[in-house]
Amino acid sequence: MIRNEVLTNYAQALLSTGVEPLVAEEALVSIVTLFDGNKQLKAFFESPRVKASVKKKAIRQAFEKQVPKEVLNFLLVLVDKRREAQLAQIVEAIIEENDKKFSRVPATIYLSRDLSPEVLNEGSEFGQQIKDAIDKNREAFGLPAQGKLDIRPKVKIVPEQLGGAVIRIGDYLWDGSVRRYLNDWVKRVKETNAQVKKAWQ
Repeated sequence: MIRNEVLTNYAQALLSTGVEPLVAEEALVSIVTLFDGNKQLKAFFESPRVKASVKKKAIRQAFEKQVPKEVLNFLLVLVDKRREAQLAQIVEAIIEENDKKFSRVPATIYLSRDLSPEVLNEGSEFGQQIKDAIDKNREAFGLPAQGKLDIRPKVKIVPEQLGGAVIRIGDYLWDGSVRRYLNDWVKRVKETNAQVKKAWQ
């Protein structure tokens, strides 16, 4: 994903403070979730009309004992720099940085019906097939050739897919759907018919 360089710089700045990366991520994801669930709180935090000093006092009161000092200071810097409204995007950039650091692989799995528990279950046969498909196609997905991958699957339902699975990682797509196989079969039949027709002309 192409991300605003400024947002990535903010993410990298936080992660370079010495804070535990996954702890920082968890804390900030919780804060973003809190804001998303409370429109008034989110409006207060993002509004340019609220004085920075008022916001910073509220942030200290709310989070000083709840998050690492590096995360708290980061929130205060965002207020000073008027980047509060971009917190969620910066957190996404932090997640991406941690994905690279810890070899986490966010994968979107498109299925024709809801098999989420099977895909997400570490020991399931279907879940293992998905991971094997990713592992065998590392190069196509732009993944490292060696090393253990921490696959983080997210399921989306596409009924017209008919069956099988389509896997998207970043900008890379692996299509193992029944629809694709049917389309390929129809294409081969048409090509064969055209060749036979040409041979008899």
